Amino acid sequence: MRFLGEIARLNAKRFGDKTALVFEDDRLSFAELNACADGIGRQLLDLGIRAGDRVALLAENCLEFFPLYFGIVKIGAVMVPLNFRCAVAELEHMIRDCSPSALFHTDAFASQAEQLKARCPDSFKLVRMSRDLLDVDARPLARLPDNFDEQATAAIMYTSGTTGLPKGAMLPHRSLIEGAASTALAAGIRSSDRVVVTVPLFHGGGMYVVSHPHLYVGASIVLTSKFDPVGLLGLIETHEATTFFGVPTQYAVLLDSTSSAGLPASFKTAWYGGAPMPVEIVRRSQILWPEVRFLQCYGQTETTLNTVLSVEDHDRKLGSAGQELPHTDIRVVDEHGVDCPVGVVGEVIVAREAGMTGYFNNPDQTAETIRDGWIYSGDLGFFDEERFLTLVDRKKDMFVSGGENVYPKEIEEVLYACQGVVEVAVVGGPHPKWGEVPVGFVVIAAESKHTASSLQAWCEDRLARYKVPRQWHLVDELPKNASGKVRKNILREQLKTGGASNGA
Repeated sequence: MRFLGEIARLNAKRFGDKTALVFEDDRLSFAELNACADGIGRQLLDLGIRAGDRVALLAENCLEFFPLYFGIVKIGAVMVPLNFRCAVAELEHMIRDCSPSALFHTDAFASQAEQLKARCPDSFKLVRMSRDLLDVDARPLARLPDNFDEQATAAIMYTSGTTGLPKGAMLPHRSLIEGAASTALAAGIRSSDRVVVTVPLFHGGGMYVVSHPHLYVGASIVLTSKFDPVGLLGLIETHEATTFFGVPTQYAVLLDSTSSAGLPASFKTAWYGGAPMPVEIVRRSQILWPEVRFLQCYGQTETTLNTVLSVEDHDRKLGSAGQELPHTDIRVVDEHGVDCPVGVVGEVIVAREAGMTGYFNNPDQTAETIRDGWIYSGDLGFFDEERFLTLVDRKKDMFVSGGENVYPKEIEEVLYACQGVVEVAVVGGPHPKWGEVPVGFVVIAAESKHTASSLQAWCEDRLARYKVPRQWHLVDELPKNASGKVRKNILREQLKTGGASNGA
């Protein structure tokens, strides 16, 4: 298999009438999914869209998403899913950057789509996504020719942009197919599985970490357009789901929901990823659901999935990100690009064959990120003797205090273990003597009586003195980007300008 559209075509032959997608009261079999993709491919050709053209999507999770996706890649065009949580100005940057031939949108985002069309009037066609796109009796579409380049871009996924404008990572057919196969193998996905996907499909975690490998092996996907604990449990029970993928904030919400205690017997595996998961949240989840097996995924937009901490190794290696996927080569290197010994922290780099070919229309950032065939992740970590990777922090978040390296993630883990702490972000703040010192921004539960002094005492009992925050800010919420990731650059800027006030 060389091209992504073949996943839909071959699974239609192999699985036929078996359910591929479920959304609300509607469903599509694998045969219907492929037919709908062929029909949409013909509609795209009628719109004048050809191989290499970009097709943008502004849509919540819906039944039409995957038929449209496979229709796009079947004709050799490029899917560009947009983060619908972004402001119109941010979306405009992405539209102008990728210059799509068409923008497909759902009714929920018709206003944003019209505004984008008004701001960029000559750049694309607007197409409304609806059930009218789906033709389960569509004639088969001609397959891509054998000489079509398997390294051609299949999707452009925009980074979350925590420190600057989002960049479009170009992901080729070959990398995405190998990634789906490797993930399915490492995670033990079977065609009998049924996974509930609440993470938006514009997100690499929802699209390529979870949905893609499940569809690849013929498993069923239950889509929902929003996350809520009661609704999730209802979907798991109704569809006898075996698997759920969630980001850390979703697990935190589930733990706080009194309705989350019981899970149907069908439910076997809970995946987590998309952001660093506090170990304390994992432990609380295991206590709440003792019969469930847990699995961690680590990846990035630029590389899709890098490692899996399997259910077999999860408990004994809790805190690790796991081992490389099959066909994925990872190194940990120092500032000179030399491999670090076991246990020594360095930057995690991934062989380019496992990820993007570069950033669209951005050669400078591409050259900075891809060096000598390796994608520099910006993550710091180390390998142990069994080659399990432990992530320490983001390179840009680590700071030096009095000559000592400080990794905020370590401090955050300690604080998450403190009852009543909801969210934490630790950054380096300026200090006249030590250069920088830890500063804690903490969201505490409404019923909690925590003060800066009590948090200070908690950390002093558990951390070296230079790791204990010197300042505390008890806040109602942390600044986040449209993907829900904490924008630590804003917190650092607040400290420099005096915009952050001390909590008590």
